[in-house]
Amino acid sequence: MLPKWKAAEGGGGGCAAGGGGGDQRRRCVAASLSMLIAATLAFLAYVAFFPDDGAGGLYRLWRCQDCAGDLLGEFPGDAAAADGPTPAGGRRRPPTTLSHVVFGIGASARTWDQRRGYAELWWRPGQMRGHVWLDEEPVGPAPWPAATCPPYRVSANASRFGDRASASRMARIVADSFLAVTAELRNNYTAAAREDEVRWFVMGDDDTVFFPDNLVSVLNKYDHEELYYVGAPSESVEQDVMHSYGMAFGGGGFAVSYPAAAALAKAIDGCLERYRWFYGSDQRVQACLSELGVPLTREPGFHQVNSAPFPSFFVLSKPRREEGGLNIDVAVSSVPATAQRLVGATHHLAAQVSGRLFPVTKFPRVDNVVLVQVDVRGDAYGMLAAHPVAPLVSLHHLDHIQPISPRGKTALDAVRPLVDASRYDPARALQQSFCYQHGPGGYTWSVSVAWGYTVQVYPWAVAPHELEVPLQTFRTWRSWADGPFVFNTRKLSPDDACARPAMFFLSRVRNETARSTVTEYARHDATPAGKVCDKASFRAASMVHTVKVFAPNMSESDWVRAPRRQCCKTRRTRWGSVLEVRIRRCGRGELTTP
Repeated sequence: MLPKWKAAEGGGGGCAAGGGGGDQRRRCVAASLSMLIAATLAFLAYVAFFPDDGAGGLYRLWRCQDCAGDLLGEFPGDAAAADGPTPAGGRRRPPTTLSHVVFGIGASARTWDQRRGYAELWWRPGQMRGHVWLDEEPVGPAPWPAATCPPYRVSANASRFGDRASASRMARIVADSFLAVTAELRNNYTAAAREDEVRWFVMGDDDTVFFPDNLVSVLNKYDHEELYYVGAPSESVEQDVMHSYGMAFGGGGFAVSYPAAAALAKAIDGCLERYRWFYGSDQRVQACLSELGVPLTREPGFHQVNSAPFPSFFVLSKPRREEGGLNIDVAVSSVPATAQRLVGATHHLAAQVSGRLFPVTKFPRVDNVVLVQVDVRGDAYGMLAAHPVAPLVSLHHLDHIQPISPRGKTALDAVRPLVDASRYDPARALQQSFCYQHGPGGYTWSVSVAWGYTVQVYPWAVAPHELEVPLQTFRTWRSWADGPFVFNTRKLSPDDACARPAMFFLSRVRNETARSTVTEYARHDATPAGKVCDKASFRAASMVHTVKVFAPNMSESDWVRAPRRQCCKTRRTRWGSVLEVRIRRCGRGELTTP
């Protein structure tokens, strides 16, 4: 009897059927290998180029090769990254745009004309939705500036919620905005309205400056059909300890998703009754969202700017009566000699300090005593010049700090160049880049760019881990101490000319191409008169009068990737008066070292 394999070889069908046994087997093996290779290639192509539905391992590996990609080109995955988040069902939604966001701006009719300039900086009539919520009808004969400002509405009377009725009125703005939107939809629901569905409600003050494109980039990271409360606590630890680390400070702005706003609208009146003794509107909102189980999602681009570089003056007084504002008795304690008098009025309270009148903005109550804090001006330069690797979303309290740039005499004029620059490249506003300039004689300059705002040139070597720490040009909001803050700081020696960087402030911005910009920064000499550093590297640096920064436009999709500071390189012009800086994406594994 033949062995089984012999019988199979000589048997009927299959690869071994018929004569020529060895040749037939080779043909069969070759065909099988070809089919296996084709199937493998098809599988790899599917995995590489169809990353959804659970695949995409090789796609992600391939996509990472963009680390050293073209300076100005679109990078793989940009289009997908620009889409909205994918919900549990797996259907990718269209990205959130400005038309999906409703703004609620809290304001007073009596101060709106003085503060409307901040809203006019960022508001885009016809492109944005929302209202200014006033405490009463506008004062004065002039018509409402509808061509440059959001339309207004008058908030409902909130006096039933206790002494701090104004805070309760402000706390209701998100709920009032939600109710206004739902009423509009009931009355005028069309296909166009369905396309521009409301996804987010954003709250701010009348002196909040928003950067709308960056706000949208931040909100695009989150699923608007879930319950979200997005914002940031104060930069000052004292404020966070007094109020809450889990609270978004309202002046810096915060965003509430549509479902969270719907839940808040149902619960807010009960919360305002339960928390009527709370100081601020933002405390009331956070307490109510806490009852709903919604925590704060922190985004570092919201800025309350709670800082002051000089002593805050504290005044103790007993209220004589409150009628929409505060009238006070003369009883005052702990007032320095520079605070000559208090000015009390129904809608205004101020203290005259060193011959200048400053508004009093904080009234934390202790029993029947009011603690009045005079918020004198500060300098937020160090904090803004070392912004975290995150989109700049908002700035607040600009009236209570020194103008952020010497290019403007007022706080409004000083912030205008930054806002104007952000229109050219929103995602890059305030983003830092570090590089080093080496010159003859062995000197090294450290260059720090905060795009659209300032450039610092240190005529000595400073490591990146130091450059990313803000210079302390400010002090705490309440106690004028050197800290603590929620970030590290490094000392600035105002009287030591050899320990200060050369500072340059934005003077011009323009497009270099459709996808890149050129910004110019002019030197500002902040060193006290007569104090000049005589070191060789400082003398060479003193010849630089202008810094030109060339940068590719950032994409909003950069913010859905892992954050990474971009790199740069420098070049001095022939005569040494201009320093050129070219910003680019860092290569894979690239180091920035002195």
